[in-house]
Amino acid sequence: MDTAERIMAWAIPGFFVLIAVEWLLARRRGRKAYRLDDAINSLSLGMLSQIAGVFAKVLNIGIYAGASRTSRCSICRRTACGRGRTRATSTRTTAAS
Repeated sequence: MDTAERIMAWAIPGFFVLIAVEWLLARRRGRKAYRLDDAINSLSLGMLSQIAGVFAKVLNIGIYAGASRTSRCSICRRTACGRGRTRATSTRTTAAS
């Protein structure tokens, strides 16, 4: 896990613990700290943000893979690296043996 994943792995449970502590303290003091609709909305937006981040990463990987595949082929055809050769020129002839 990289650093950002570790931070999220600890931050999410910590966030819920702090919500519970705040709710308990407000209840003890007789105040209404949270409205259910606001809490559900905030949690939903947080989850949506995380899901959108995952889709953005997948999209970036897909774009990179597509671009690298097409550019690699066009570069290899112009250079002597051998990847751009066609099958007919790269196979050995067996008639000589």
